[in-house]
Formats: sequence, C-alpha cells, structure tokens
Amino acid sequence: MAATILLTLGLFASTSLAQARQVGQQGSIDRGNSQRTVSVEAENEIFRRELKNYYSEAVLTLKIFNEYQVTRAIVNKASQPGAGIVERILAEQDRITTMSGTEIMILRSSSANADVLREAASNLHSIRTNGQLRDSLSAADRAEEWIKSTRKSNDGSGNINVTSGTTVISPDICPAQSGVPSVTNIAVLSVVTAAAQGIMEALPTDFLSIVAREVAVIAFTAAQVAQIAIQAVYDIDQNCKADIFEGKVLAAFDLQLRLKIEANLAGLGLPVLLFYIPTAQGGHLTLTRTIVADSIAKATTAGVPVDQANAYLGVADTLINAGQYKDAYNMLRLAYQQIVQ
Repeated sequence: MAATILLTLGLFASTSLAQARQVGQQGSIDRGNSQRTVSVEAENEIFRRELKNYYSEAVLTLKIFNEYQVTRAIVNKASQPGAGIVERILAEQDRITTMSGTEIMILRSSSANADVLREAASNLHSIRTNGQLRDSLSAADRAEEWIKSTRKSNDGSGNINVTSGTTVISPDICPAQSGVPSVTNIAVLSVVTAAAQGIMEALPTDFLSIVAREVAVIAFTAAQVAQIAIQAVYDIDQNCKADIFEGKVLAAFDLQLRLKIEANLAGLGLPVLLFYIPTAQGGHLTLTRTIVADSIAKATTAGVPVDQANAYLGVADTLINAGQYKDAYNMLRLAYQQIVQ
C-alpha cells in the first residue's frame, strides 16, 4: 500500500513538473511575442516621428528656396495646379499622424529607413541653418542676372545682340565661397533622394492605401527638389566663376559677335547698322570701340606704330560725343585697318 502511494505521488510529481515546464515555456513564448509586438509598434512610431521631422525640415528648406529667383522655378516645377509642393507636404504631414500602424509598417519596409530619414532631416537642417545659405542664394540671383545680361540673344534677324553694354566686371557678384553648396552637400542630398525613392518603390503593387503611397511620393519629391535646388546654386556659382574670372572677355562680349565686328572693321563693305548704333539704343558701338582700343593696345605692345590709329580713334570719340555715329564708325574702321593691314 505504501509502495502504491509513493508510486502515485511520484507520477503526480512528474506530471506536475512537466506541466509546469510546459506552462513556463508557453509563458516565455507569449512574452517573446509580446516583446516583438511592442518592438514592431515602437519601430513604427519611430518611423512616423522621423518621417514627420523630415517633412518639417523639407518645408522650411523649400520655403527658403522659394524666396529666391534662382531656385523658385525649381520649387514651382514640383507644384501642381492649386497645390504648391510646400502645401502638399504639409497636407501629407497631417495625414502621417492618422495613418494606421499597418500603413506605417508598409511604408517603413525596414527599420533602417527611420535612420535614413533621420539623417536626411539632419542634412537638410545643416544646409538650411548654414548662415551663408541666404547670402549664397542672393549672390546666385545677382550672378544669374548678370550672366543673362551679358549673354547673346538671337532676335530672329540673324544678328547676335549683347543685351548689356557693361564692360565693368565686379567680382563680388559671385556667391561667397563659404556660402556655396559643396559637392558633398549635393552628394548627400543625392543619397537622400535615392533613399526616398527606395521607400516609394518598395511599396507593394497590391497595396491599396492611397494615403501611404502619396506620403512616399511626396517624401521623394521633397528630396528631389532640395537636391536640384542645391545643384542649381552650385552650378551657377561655377558658371559665374568660369565666365567672370576665367574668361572675362568672353563673359562680357560674345566671341562670334566680336569676330563679326572685326571682319566688318577690316573690310571695305557697307557698315553693319547694329555695329555703329549706340549700346543704349540696342546696338554695339561701345563694343566696336572697345575692340579697336584693345587692338591698338595689343599693337603697341607688339611694337607696331599706332600714332595714326590713335588719331583716328580720337576723331571717332569726338564724333560719338556729337552723335554722328556712322561717321564715328568709319573712323573706327580706319583706325582698325591702320594696325591690321
């Protein structure tokens, strides 16, 4: 009897231990599942927060770009009728708050995307808060206007017109070097754009949430606009330096126009009307005189006699002051021919 009782107690103990172990294992599984659920939810909320922060930085950056002519067109290009890009971002930012966890999770696609957005927001912030950015944009505006004013334009008549008669090149119209976006800035924003595009393209084709898809598209668009705007400022600065500091003559005067004027000065044909009309009236008399004066200076350096040429130039100046432009042009031709023939 005692043996039977001991056997029964032993079996009961074994069964209870097995059951306890099973319950313990199930508890561990439940806790693990719970932790994973919390982890997913936490990652979703981290992504939601980083996406909103990224949007906030994008809005502040694009608002700055919208203040300046040189980048305003880029911002406007990304706008739609009745909805500017900034307004669209703000609208999507509001939607992010109400998006479901499932939508956020699909947008997130991987926890690394939160890090990408965090870095993107940080990069936009550093570029936006750079004390030189506005100075750079203002200088880029001035440089762009100056470059446009000295470039040739075709009026349909076959004549190439220089729309500005200025020959004074001011070095301070280029952006200050410290304020010019660097190649690194452009490279960083290229990575941001690629990352945003990756998030957008990672959305499954069978996912029907228009909200999530629009959020992804706007994230990509904002990155793209910022990248292009920064690239534009950089390009204008490089263009400005190339035109002003490396090619002063070519920046102020179109080479093709200069050659045409020189050909007419050296020839015996009829004077070209635009070549002797004053600059203020849309002609190129100032440029014509500059070409003659430059040629005389070069001839002097080369040891070529220039007394007669200088005399003709003096007469031409007198005639210009008297408003006798065609006669002045004929004197300029004589001065030019005196040193080239």
